[in-house]
Amino acid sequence: SAAFVDGDTEAPIDPDVVKLSIRTPAGVVTTYTHGVESTIVKEAVGQYFAHIDANEAGFWFYRWWSTGFGQTAKENEFKVRTAQAIEA
Repeated sequence: SAAFVDGDTEAPIDPDVVKLSIRTPAGVVTTYTHGVESTIVKEAVGQYFAHIDANEAGFWFYRWWSTGFGQTAKENEFKVRTAQAIEA
């Protein structure tokens, strides 16, 4: 999820264009744009989220970014571990 706010007032804002780029552990990068693909959902002013099918073990990297009014960017990562079978 991402929250976009005015840098001076901290009030929520909707940037002109909101994007999300995802890099899989295999290095494949996919970029989504709010209003073009249905992957990015707007919850409220300045509040966006996306559901990503993280179906590959390893480190995933993502970057929320915007252009035009409200231009900003933030990057982060998460790790998907290989599933371990549990004996009953």
